[in-house]
Amino acid sequence: MYRDVKIEKNLGRTNKYPKIQFDYQSFDYDHLYFTGTLMHSIDFRKSSGGFIHGFRYLTQTLYRIFEYRYHKIKWSSMTFSWYSLTNYLIKRMNEADGIYQMFGQLVDVILIDRINRQCRFIDEYPARLLPRLEEITGYRSENLLLLNMQYGMNYSGAGRDVFAFDRVSASVDTADRSNFLHPVLYYYDSSLEEIDFENVKAGFLPLKSSTRIHHIIENVLTLWMEPTEHVLPLRVFLENILNVNLQQQTVISYARKKMLQQKLNIPVRVYSAM
Repeated sequence: MYRDVKIEKNLGRTNKYPKIQFDYQSFDYDHLYFTGTLMHSIDFRKSSGGFIHGFRYLTQTLYRIFEYRYHKIKWSSMTFSWYSLTNYLIKRMNEADGIYQMFGQLVDVILIDRINRQCRFIDEYPARLLPRLEEITGYRSENLLLLNMQYGMNYSGAGRDVFAFDRVSASVDTADRSNFLHPVLYYYDSSLEEIDFENVKAGFLPLKSSTRIHHIIENVLTLWMEPTEHVLPLRVFLENILNVNLQQQTVISYARKKMLQQKLNIPVRVYSAM
């Protein structure tokens, strides 16, 4: 069907890739999509879409787009109580593969239901399609919590030393200065629009006047399970945006179970405080 068509290419150093939209569809022909390494057209020198460990997750994303666009099957999701949110986020930070490999491009989306105190969790969703969330997934919410994996703003670049002595952020109070790949949560009390993404650096999400952000302090082993450094600050952040006390719900947490499995010592006083 498309044997003799001509596909517009990107400009400059990315001219080996076709020019495609954020849903991986051709700019020139409707219903013509690109998959595999060609998806790297969108995240060239921004993430891992040019390699199998990256584009396998983008291919899964395209499949999910097809499901709703052509078959009206909503994006795969799960619903749970607010009181399970802390533990589930810790689990995703430590186990999620798609948002880790496709950092800054795929994000976990949590739709906040304030009436029923529930969350709908949508995993590994394209960040640049957030303005079209309802169109792509079939779900709508005015309250969004996003989990993004991102590097520090000035982590790399021409003339930068990624192994500099002061590279690592060593305090929860300065977690926002973390340079290495780490989880960042963004909360929005209104839906995102295309204009919100203008002038946003690749790998980051828009900052609106009402946006609330929480950085999980970096860890060289990419383990975010430490009670005082990771779990407790996260719980406090969630309590602030949800306006609810989650204290009793995180005593037996995912992090604690994992640490017990590894036979690590956990201060009892920390969990009694939580």
